[in-house]
Parts: sequence; C-alpha cells; structure tokens
Amino acid sequence: SSKVNLRNTDIVIAEFPKSGITYITNIINEIRLSISDIKITSNYYNTELFVYDIDTSDNVPDQSNIFPYNIRFIKTHKYPPKGNRHAIYILRNPAHVMRSYYLFLNNNNVIDRNTISFSDFIRSSTYGIKSWSKHYLEWMNFKGKLHIIIYENVIENPYEEISILLKNIGWKINDKVINNAIKHSDIKNMQVMDQLYRTRCPSRNYNFVNSSSKFIIDRDDLAYIKKETKQTLLKYKLPISKNNLEFYFK
Repeated sequence: SSKVNLRNTDIVIAEFPKSGITYITNIINEIRLSISDIKITSNYYNTELFVYDIDTSDNVPDQSNIFPYNIRFIKTHKYPPKGNRHAIYILRNPAHVMRSYYLFLNNNNVIDRNTISFSDFIRSSTYGIKSWSKHYLEWMNFKGKLHIIIYENVIENPYEEISILLKNIGWKINDKVINNAIKHSDIKNMQVMDQLYRTRCPSRNYNFVNSSSKFIIDRDDLAYIKKETKQTLLKYKLPISKNNLEFYFK
C-alpha cells in the first residue's frame, strides 16, 4: 500500500489499467489549469506534474500555491490507499480493458504475444479478468466518498459526464472552460500530443492512444469475459447510459 500521507481534501482517481485514466485526468488538468493563473496546457509529458501517481512515488507536493480550492488530485491503479476519503473510479467495458491492456503490455515487452495468447492473458491471475473483478469490487466497497465515471459515457457525452463530476465535487465552472478542456483532450489532440512526446523519447516505441479496436476478440474469449464479469457488474446499480448497456450486458 502507498505510504503517502493523504489529506481529507485529496481526491484519488483510480482505475484498473487501461480504463481511460489518461483521458479523464487530462480533462481535469485542463480545467484546473484554466481556472488558475498558470499559462500551461496539459499533455502527456507534464500530466503527472498536476495529477500525481502514487504507484510510482510517495512524494506528493503541496499544490495550494498553484491551484485554487487546495485540492490535490492523485492517481492509482491499485486498491484504495489508507486514509483516502474521496475517490473517483473509472469503469470501462472489461472486454475492452483486457484487449487494451494485453496490447499495452506486449508493446512494453512485459509479455510476448508470440508466447502468451489473449486467451491465456484473460485467464491469468496476475493480469486477467479475475484480477479486474477483484480490483473493481475493492473500489465498490470503498468506505469513503466515491464518484463512478463510466468511460463509455464520457466518450458518448463528455460535457454531461464532466459537468456531473464537477457538480459532485462542488466546483462551479463555466461552460466555456469545460468545453475547451474536452476539446483539448479529444482523440485527435491526444494523438498529436502522443506523437510529440514519442518523437522526443527514444525508448517510446508505441502509441499511448492506440488502435486496439483493430484487435478482434474471439467469440469464446468474449463469452468467458462476460461470464466472469456479469454478476460482478450487476451487483451494484451503475450509471450506465442506455446506449452503452450493450457494452456490458449484451
């Protein structure tokens, strides 16, 4: 568990890997930067200067001299950290998570697609769908104040979903700031930012905004994922839009 000394005003943003945290945090960063006096935009290179990753460092500096409201945003892919009272959990279709995570780990040489098939991967106790389910249930049992963001809902209607989040946090942000942050973080702009980062980072041999949708999940593998996750997802009433129900329960 993290050794970070969390404050009551900290908000932890959590996800199982490859659920959309970079996209969501980029929008949040851009809103926070817009309402501060700092003339900076959020991108791949600098995002963790504003939303700190406690999976990689215990050092979370004070931000009160940068951002209003004295709220620190902190991200994690792990279980709820000790002392955490406020959290945002990003939930994405588990089949798409598995696909994206599989390709991401292969691109980072953590696994090899030539020796580990997707079928093996989703059944792995370390990376697979049972690990996803455990992570999800740990966060659904979080004892603090939790706000769930459905990734597909944000893709479908980003203004509505981000506005609901801001309302829950209690921030009064004008529509122009919200819409500008969403536009700044859309897929085309994120691909441009990704490309800029990659051209100046010699070890970066993959796209963060990837084309995982081109990877087709086998029917039997998809059936296994649905079988392993359906009851888990039905356990709690989730704010999934009607248009996105098929992603989870088709």
